[in-house]
Amino acid sequence: MDAQLLIDPVSAGFVATGTIVVALARTGWRDSRETARQLGALVTRKFDLSEQRAELAGQVEQMRRDGVIRVHAAAVSDQELRDATAAMIRQRSTTALLDQHRQHVAKRTLRRETAIAALEQAGELAPVLGLAGTLIALSQLPGSELAGGGDVMASVSTAVVSTFYGLMFAHLLFHPLAAAIARRGRKEEEDREELVQWMAQQLEPACPPRSTVESHAA
Repeated sequence: MDAQLLIDPVSAGFVATGTIVVALARTGWRDSRETARQLGALVTRKFDLSEQRAELAGQVEQMRRDGVIRVHAAAVSDQELRDATAAMIRQRSTTALLDQHRQHVAKRTLRRETAIAALEQAGELAPVLGLAGTLIALSQLPGSELAGGGDVMASVSTAVVSTFYGLMFAHLLFHPLAAAIARRGRKEEEDREELVQWMAQQLEPACPPRSTVESHAA
């Protein structure tokens, strides 16, 4: 097989551009921007459980020693951990820590699902655009008896390659990207859950009894 026959920039451009335009029309600008952010996150540094635990260790130890009432939330690099720690100190309860964590989980999950759905749609649309390219190429077949065999073969080649590109974009690009976002999300949530549960376990003894907190609130 001649690999050169599979290289057709016109067909590739038609399928790729058509897929992106139709997917954008379906999902809208907002979901498309979120998809772009999630794709960008794939090439940035992932959540590091060991690093974040080490960053929190000093503050956790101080809370265990002095109690949460006397401690101010330290500046940590992760937004969720800042919010969760501040909520726990403010409400003097690990329940607040866990509640804040769950809120962030819900937001992250929604953003990931938005991007995954958009990429899955693109994966479904790519073969359709490949078929459209095939039909357009076939419609360009020379009808004249004087048409050269080379012209006919060029049109047929473009038609076949358009279908090929549609399948390749779907199964080697869009669907794998959606799966990559899902895999990274699962790993991050597992690591975050482990870290937050560790914090709650370590800091529960440092929090005042619930009855004391409720009496202060009253």
